[in-house]
Amino acid sequence: MKYRSDIDGLRAVAILPVVAYHAGLALVPGGFLGVDVFFVISGYLICRLINDEIKNGSFTVAAFYKRRVMRLFPALFAMLLATSALAYLYLLPIELKEFSDSMIAAVTYVSNIFFALTTGYFDAPAETKPLLHTWSLSVEEQFYIVCPLFMLACYRFCPKRLNALVATGALLSFAAAVLAYTRNPTFAFFLTPFRAWELLLGALIGLRFFPVPATSDFKSVIGGSGLARGYLGRPDLTAERFLPDPEASAPGSRPRGTARPPETAGRATICSRSGACRSCSPTPIRRPSAAA
Repeated sequence: MKYRSDIDGLRAVAILPVVAYHAGLALVPGGFLGVDVFFVISGYLICRLINDEIKNGSFTVAAFYKRRVMRLFPALFAMLLATSALAYLYLLPIELKEFSDSMIAAVTYVSNIFFALTTGYFDAPAETKPLLHTWSLSVEEQFYIVCPLFMLACYRFCPKRLNALVATGALLSFAAAVLAYTRNPTFAFFLTPFRAWELLLGALIGLRFFPVPATSDFKSVIGGSGLARGYLGRPDLTAERFLPDPEASAPGSRPRGTARPPETAGRATICSRSGACRSCSPTPIRRPSAAA
């Protein structure tokens, strides 16, 4: 797979609001939504890589997992070492015990489950959890455990139905996320089954599920409109359409004035080079009635 400078640019656009949000800058109250963009990008890159390697006969599960370990573990352990030193100096004994538990969860890629059971992402105590950010890495790695096995099985038993099955999985995950949000917003925020639809959206782009734009100008329009809609959209184009109780600030919710479609931003920008669909266009979506 060739290097994509536009995807690196999208990563930068996604990470800056996250950093600004955690720095407490009111300029980007929904900056944490950059994580959603990363999920779309990850789904696209990994599933396209797996798909291409399966087609040319070079894919092996062992090699795939080896690449993941070599890519992630050095940075992860360096971060854990530095964080552990600071935690030892600054955390209280009870906080240090919880930190050690979260570190084990991070190393074993189940920190999203750990934090779903022990905290809310926006609770005040969450500010004293140095490894809280590792939840998203755990979501991705759990997805990567299932994804290659699923794609191999599809290519063996029903290769012509791969795209349909991935699209069905994305729809089911999104429906489950909406339902889970009404019952347990923390679980809806942290757990992989309710986040998988974002990764699968990226996977559908990587599998060329969407038609390719005809001209370079159209590609630029799609990419630019996706970013504008994701981060600069008007309040009337926000998340209340998709998830109930917009005034809630619990994990999984989207506060008023923040855009739900950072996933659309990621999808549209990637689509601008890889593929596109009508839903990537800048046409506004109507707000539903209050009863919705």
